[in-house]
Amino acid sequence: MRDKSRINTVLLTMILAVLCFCAVILAYKAQPGQNKLSAKDTSSPYDDAQYCYEQVRERTDFVPEIALVLGSGLGDFADNIDVQGEISYKDIDGFPVSTAPGHEGKFVYGTLGGKNVICMKGRIHMYEGYSAADAVLPLRVMEKMGAKTIILTNAAGGLNESFEIGDLMLLTDHISFFVDNPLRGANDEETGTRFPDMSTAYDPELNDIIRQSAKNLGIDRASMRKRSLLHTLLS
Repeated sequence: MRDKSRINTVLLTMILAVLCFCAVILAYKAQPGQNKLSAKDTSSPYDDAQYCYEQVRERTDFVPEIALVLGSGLGDFADNIDVQGEISYKDIDGFPVSTAPGHEGKFVYGTLGGKNVICMKGRIHMYEGYSAADAVLPLRVMEKMGAKTIILTNAAGGLNESFEIGDLMLLTDHISFFVDNPLRGANDEETGTRFPDMSTAYDPELNDIIRQSAKNLGIDRASMRKRSLLHTLLS
């Protein structure tokens, strides 16, 4: 009888623990605005992008040819642009805001090397608590504005022991083991195919331009001229 009573006590404790866990999860999900970026209810990431794009268009009719994402250490490059305007991320309802140090969190647009350019002076990272769809939302907005070419920059590490701090690296491919896919969920056929070709995720033609530009500028580990390289790429 004593063993039976003990078993009943253990079972009751387990049931109570499960109920408490469920109550905590439900309470978390009921938090107003939890994990919600926009004050506007939208049904998909594509609707979110359209909603943010419409707000941008209320501020400017600028049509960029090139979108440039300025990673850590390159934020000041935006000073080289003949600026026509700026839009802070926080002024766009539903737009993710940069929280990482050194990322100002604003669009800067104008001309550079004779090209219409819009750049992200500060990017969005998943480690800031955003989803993959949130992280690519700015790119979808810039594409809607007219940008057909995007140049991504970032501070990256490497396992090659011959690498030194400040080395300029060109990414030609990547393997994702853990990052959620930003295409997850319903697909908008007007935006793109359900399964985009990833065999050349980084455009080979643009990579060749980068290699040739680096060669022309004499860029090596002893002489990093990132500003000149970017100027050449956009000219």
